[in-house]
Order: sequence, then structure tokens, then C-alpha cells
Amino acid sequence: MASKNEAKTTKAPKDIVRLYGNLGADILEHELKTKPGTSYKAYDPATDSVVDRQPRTFKSFSIAVNYKDENGEKQTRWITVLDFKGLSDDLHLMKGDRVCVQGEIRKKTFTKKDETEGSETQLIANEIWRERSKEEQKGQDEQPEAE
Repeated sequence: MASKNEAKTTKAPKDIVRLYGNLGADILEHELKTKPGTSYKAYDPATDSVVDRQPRTFKSFSIAVNYKDENGEKQTRWITVLDFKGLSDDLHLMKGDRVCVQGEIRKKTFTKKDETEGSETQLIANEIWRERSKEEQKGQDEQPEAE
């Protein structure tokens, strides 16, 4: 029998990464949709049961991640970030802002309109930071110190 002080083991997230990139466009808000006549079910760890939930919203945005390939050529990879926790709500992010996003990476495959297979790299965010621009950093450095 386990004592009260022993921690429960939980499934560890796979492939946690931290990416730095520039926001490609304004952030879009989506609603998780359910099929008509069905309810949205979710696991509640507090009660260790599946409960009915209302559809929730999430935000998605793309970041451009720059890197150099094996030939030293500059490349850009676009990553779709999914924010289910509202982490980006108070960050006032705009197109071009530099951000750091940490989370679980996954690859989504789909069939395009022309019946060919496509794929998209997605990052399910668990942390989002907005990096200060050079102008913001310079402005802060020039502010007089408080007396």
C-alpha cells in the first residue's frame, strides 16, 4: 500500500522543446468544436474521472524559426503554436515580435484538396515569453534611475 507522501506517477510529456522565433501574423482565436449531438468529455485529475466540459477556445499562431542547414545556408521553418492555456493573452503579441515558446512538439498529417498528403509541425505551448525588442531594451537603458 502506498503512503500519503509518495507521489503519483504521471505520464511524462514527450519531446519538450524550446523554440525562439518571430511571430508570422496576428494571433487567431478558435473554438474547439464538437459534433452536434455529442458532448465534450475531459479527464479531471482532481476527481480521477471523465466529466462533461463546455467547448473552450484556444489561440494559434505561427513562428518563423531560423537555422542554418548542413551547407551553412540560412533556412526558415514555420511552426504552428497552439495555446490552449491562454498563455499569450496578456503578452500583447503582434506580427514580427520575437517570442520563445516551450512545449510538446507533434507532427500533424492531413490530406490536401488535391488528395496529396501534407504535414505540419505543431507546438503545444506550456510556456510563452515575449522577448523585448532592441528599441525597448535601449529605452529602458536610457531611463534615469529612481531616487
